[in-house]
Amino acid sequence: MSLTPKVKRAIDLAAVLHARQKRKNSGLPYVTHVYGVAMILAGYTADEDVVAAGLLHDVLEDVAATRYGAAELKRQFGNRVYDMVEGVSDDKTIRAWRERKQAYLDHLAEGSGEVLMISAADLIHNLTSLAEDYVVQGPKVWRRFHVVPSQLHWFWAARIKLIKSRLDSPIVAELEAAYRAVEQRAF
Repeated sequence: MSLTPKVKRAIDLAAVLHARQKRKNSGLPYVTHVYGVAMILAGYTADEDVVAAGLLHDVLEDVAATRYGAAELKRQFGNRVYDMVEGVSDDKTIRAWRERKQAYLDHLAEGSGEVLMISAADLIHNLTSLAEDYVVQGPKVWRRFHVVPSQLHWFWAARIKLIKSRLDSPIVAELEAAYRAVEQRAF
C-alpha cells in the first residue's frame, strides 16, 4: 500500500493524540502500537480507509472526547473510518472488565470484515508485544493487567474464535500463530 494523503493524516493525528501515552511495561511510546497495527493491516489490504482506521483504532477509547471525539473523526476521515474505529472500541461506560469485554465480543460479532481485520491486527500486535515482553520480564509481565491471566486467556480465545469464524483472510493464520506463541511462553 502506498502512503496516501488520508493515511499520512492518520499517522500525524495518531502521533499527536497518543503523544503522552506509553505502552504498558515496555514504556515505549503508545503510538508504536497503532503504527504496528497499521503495518500489519497494510500487509493484508490496500484499502486506505482500513489502514487509517487501524492507525486511529484507539482514539475513541483512549483519548478524552473533549480533545478528540466522534464528530471530529467523522469530519476528518469520513463515516466509513469512523464506523470501523467505533466497531473496535470498548464501551468505557461499562465499568466491570468481564462485562465490557463481553460487550466488545457481542459488538464485534456484528462487525464488518474490515472491523474484524482491524481487531485481528490489534490483537496480533498486542500478543506479539506480550510474548516479547514475557521473554524479558517473565511472569512479572502480568502485573500490567488489571485482571488475572485466565481472564485474558478467555477474552483472547473468544475473540480469536469469533474472528476465525467470520473472517476469511490470511491474517487469521498470523493471529493464531501470535496466540500460540503467548500460550507456549506465558500460560
